Amino acid sequence: MSMETKPNAGEKPTPGTPSAFEHEDAAPSSLLKSGMILAVILIVVFVSMRFAFGIFEKMTPMGANAAPFEDSRVLPPRPRLQVEPQKEIHAYCDEQAQILNSYSWVDSSAGTVRIPIDRAMQMTVQQGLPARAGGTVPADSNGAAPAPLVPAEGVGGQCGYLYEADQKQKELQSEIEQEAQKAKHE
Repeated sequence: MSMETKPNAGEKPTPGTPSAFEHEDAAPSSLLKSGMILAVILIVVFVSMRFAFGIFEKMTPMGANAAPFEDSRVLPPRPRLQVEPQKEIHAYCDEQAQILNSYSWVDSSAGTVRIPIDRAMQMTVQQGLPARAGGTVPADSNGAAPAPLVPAEGVGGQCGYLYEADQKQKELQSEIEQEAQKAKHE
């Protein structure tokens, strides 16, 4: 018995024995057919993409391409609704804080006044909310007691984060100034 794994010329390998080469080749006709199908699919995809991009270009003309090193900011056409949004949000929040923390007339003929929110909360706690006559409870009420009025701490809402950021910025600025004063004296 021989240790040779290669079969003799004209002899077929026996199943289950290892051999050092492939005994069956790929069929050239199936490889050619697969290649042709792939080529046809690619051509169809390229032609349809070109057609689609042509339609998109006609629908939304983009104009000339911008230079790669162009640094100017192109502003949108007028009306420009927010030219300086950071300043505008700060001005809005300051205006809202002024309204919440000041006295003014809303309607002087009707006797309607605006008072600071802290003072309104104090008056509500002292005087209570208006009650219904005779202890009647509406049909849709579940009879639960109203939540107690607790003064809010800090500023909330859409301007709260601005006040927190401004406070942190002021604290950081004062720390820098204190360190500068210490370094100046030393």
